[in-house]
Amino acid sequence: MLDEQVLFLGNGLYFRYPEEILKLLRVMNSAEYLTDGRVYECWLVDERGPQSFASDCLEKQTSLLIWGDSHAATLFPGLRQHYAPASVGQFTRASCLPFSAPTASEKCKTRNAYALAAILSAKPDTLLIYSVWSRYFPNWSADSAQGIALATELKQLATSGIRHVVFLGSPPDWQPGLPEALWAEFSKTGRTPDRLFDHLQLHEASEQQLKKLVEKAGVKYVSLIDLLCNESGCLTKVPGDRGDLIAFDYGHFTAVGAKFVIDQLVAKGEF
Repeated sequence: MLDEQVLFLGNGLYFRYPEEILKLLRVMNSAEYLTDGRVYECWLVDERGPQSFASDCLEKQTSLLIWGDSHAATLFPGLRQHYAPASVGQFTRASCLPFSAPTASEKCKTRNAYALAAILSAKPDTLLIYSVWSRYFPNWSADSAQGIALATELKQLATSGIRHVVFLGSPPDWQPGLPEALWAEFSKTGRTPDRLFDHLQLHEASEQQLKKLVEKAGVKYVSLIDLLCNESGCLTKVPGDRGDLIAFDYGHFTAVGAKFVIDQLVAKGEF
């Protein structure tokens, strides 16, 4: 088993690395996100597990529900800290946009149809819709097939009686992933910066299309790019002394990162 304090190199030498680099290794080898995101319960992943959502993914006392793909699932730990467990609902399916996209697989269509019907019936006080939108389609114009399909669903939700329908835009897209980006910076400079513009895609054009489309449908759009990025770059770590990474790959939040993001959204009154 690899010792957390050293890396064994091919020439037989041991080199000690600072704690900030060991954090990268821990994140890259951790599976905490699976448990924290309720995998195989309210986060359906693959054919090895159940293909239906567990009964407690949406309960009578649910006041807030998050609907989306695996990126939405990794936000669940942040929501759980602000609400009683039974009041937070979750319908998330890996690699499935939370609407009937024109290229959706049958498994995505089936789970989305179930989720939409359950949401319209239960009418939670707040519905969060989240995905890494710009990785699925680069074009979200109002006349694109995916834009038309998304707008149709959002209009239905906006007039359904749900008090707050909130659409979260795509997160920063790290290339190829945040741990690798920080390792590259450390290799060049001997440090891992708190913010970066390198190794990053922000998909500004498609996010602007999404914002226009979502707001025209009568739904609130919240930009995660605006939340996490400024003129100095996008956050790589959760602010504070611990230096925990905000994401464990190109865009899925760590549990600590999810808590930070939800803290910031709640503090700003976004939902």
